[in-house]
Amino acid sequence: MIELSAMNVPPPENLDVLYPNYTSVPSLAYLYRAYMAQAGLNISVDYGEVAYEYVQPSRPLLNLARLVLLNGEILEFPSPVSENMSYSLEYQVLQVSCKEETQNWIFSDLQSKFPSVFAMEWYYISEIQSDKVRPLPIFNISTIRYPGTYDLNFTSRVWTYAVNTQSIICEPFSALLSVNVSYTRGVRHIEHSIEDVQSMPNITESVYRFPHGREKPTPNISEVPVDTPEYAEWVSTIKDRLMSWNIYTTMDASFRSLAHTWEGTMGIPAESDKTEWNGTLVPFSNDTIDPGDTIIEWSAFNTQRNNVTSVYNTERQNPWDLGFDYGVAFEETFDPRRDLNLNESMLNEFLINVSISALTLDTWRVQTPVNVTEYRTTYHFSRPINLIVPYSLSLGFALIFVSIGVWSLLANGVPATDGGFLQIVTTNTGRTEMEKLIENKNEDEDEEAVITELLSMRVRYGELVNEGGVGIGRAGFGTLAETRPLGTRTNKGVD
Repeated sequence: MIELSAMNVPPPENLDVLYPNYTSVPSLAYLYRAYMAQAGLNISVDYGEVAYEYVQPSRPLLNLARLVLLNGEILEFPSPVSENMSYSLEYQVLQVSCKEETQNWIFSDLQSKFPSVFAMEWYYISEIQSDKVRPLPIFNISTIRYPGTYDLNFTSRVWTYAVNTQSIICEPFSALLSVNVSYTRGVRHIEHSIEDVQSMPNITESVYRFPHGREKPTPNISEVPVDTPEYAEWVSTIKDRLMSWNIYTTMDASFRSLAHTWEGTMGIPAESDKTEWNGTLVPFSNDTIDPGDTIIEWSAFNTQRNNVTSVYNTERQNPWDLGFDYGVAFEETFDPRRDLNLNESMLNEFLINVSISALTLDTWRVQTPVNVTEYRTTYHFSRPINLIVPYSLSLGFALIFVSIGVWSLLANGVPATDGGFLQIVTTNTGRTEMEKLIENKNEDEDEEAVITELLSMRVRYGELVNEGGVGIGRAGFGTLAETRPLGTRTNKGVD
């Protein structure tokens, strides 16, 4: 068990909801915590209020969602213990269920130069409230086309437009996310699955009302009664809401990073004689989209983000129109109607990537079971014969030569080689005439005379003899008096 980063950890049992702080109640969201009306003002009701309410995702979470949007994958985080380990996490997340819808409709308005042509809209919690009753948040992707116009009121300059809207409408639901994280030699692998699908949790504001008295100054936090059953129930509700808001805020941050509306032009009516329309649809042609630099354009959702010829138009002939002093100007031609192809699966994968990446923010830490694996290097030969034969032959030949050498040493007293430095060194043993001459040299004796005498000695390789001139059965170097010529080995018995 080691302490690791986790997600959506329940608040402590002894949570003091009236005096919270970011240490006792960590969150990925900005919240109104135990807020009350301004103290000192007279109230016109018989009760006081203290409340908790969700505001928006924290700035670190918003930045993280944008980074995941650009990368298109889960952010990296290093192994906390070993380069070979694994662990598992489970926590609630939000996913979406989407349906497609097509609408054909008309509307009358003044001629618009830049109507909406593509929109990704996120109707989040703070925008859809009505008397504290809030419907589910909805993420809506709409492609809006204007097939043409029916009529023009020349007096008011009001146009009647035909509109075609193709929408993907996504509603959230809750599910249990199981995440298996493993590291093999420092390389991370993540597997995840979704189960236990449920309806979306309650994310509305939670208020505790308590008796106070009309026309009295607004109470402060110290005047909130805490020994009532209603207060105990409210505390339990707040703990549930804190969990729900932390589940919701990753979706809120993800879809806020996606939300954007692109405007464009409807086009030019195909007929110039507007008096002849008479309620007949006159189609538009040459509709365009207003370019704008958005994060979505450079995200992994843009299927053409690596296609330079699609993203940029380099054929502008007159760069001086933009004040440039070089011959080519870049003009963005990103069109979400063409380059974005979002669907339910892609949105849910994006939500999961943001949720898992949020572990890098270290908002919560809990004791987690960890499996650490130790690897040992082993070798397996596909053809053992290629190893056994060469080594066996080498070992066999080596043993043969060692045996010959040992036998020669025992039989001859010298290495069984025919000449060479090793034989000279090993056969110059014992006290020879040359050694005696050098050892018996006196200091006053002429050194040149000794050298001359040594050089005059004749040395040969033969059978060594003892002082009586009898061969001792061992060959070596010596003077003529110390050796006798070698005969055949069978005749002389010399090894």
